[in-house]
Amino acid sequence: MIRPLVRLFRSIYYGVTRFVFERAVLNVYLNKGEASLSVMSGLEIVDVSNKEKYLLVSCIGDYLTQNKFESRIQRGDACFAAFFNDKPVHFSWVSFDKAVIREVRKSYHLSQEQAYIYHCFTHPEFRGRDIYPIVLARIVKGLQLKGKKHFFISTAANNLASQKGILKAGFHQVESIIFLRILGFKFYNNKLIGENYGQYLIERKNP
Repeated sequence: MIRPLVRLFRSIYYGVTRFVFERAVLNVYLNKGEASLSVMSGLEIVDVSNKEKYLLVSCIGDYLTQNKFESRIQRGDACFAAFFNDKPVHFSWVSFDKAVIREVRKSYHLSQEQAYIYHCFTHPEFRGRDIYPIVLARIVKGLQLKGKKHFFISTAANNLASQKGILKAGFHQVESIIFLRILGFKFYNNKLIGENYGQYLIERKNP
């Protein structure tokens, strides 16, 4: 009884706090199929996009609940898991319908040739072994065979470890987004880097 009340209190507290003031800086990356990392010995990457396979990835961590797992599968998202010597150590999600960047409250349409990679998590004991970029590269190469050409991913500007893995997998940064919310009013400062990826992504009016 106490734990649900604590979670409810935290939810209300963070909701009110974010309404008063919220700031996020996010980097957006694009990959056009430029991925060539090889798989390390003992590492297997598997598509676990099946509701019955939740238990295979639930032990990896990062609060991946069964309801969240099943709802994502139901709406058509895919989940790829990495197993090192049969132990689940990483998962990455892929959306094919829309790219929702919750940190900055933005959402984009995806065409049939596009995919958005999100919610990537590596078990703390297995970080620093290039598992993350290897999984990203395998996702890109695998989905290329299914007709995908443009792959997007985003990460916080201060998450240097994530940025390093993304760049290793052949992605390059195309935008930096600064988001502010003050008393419910939203403000954006977008900086395009290199090519204008607006030719690839069309923002949704109602995220």
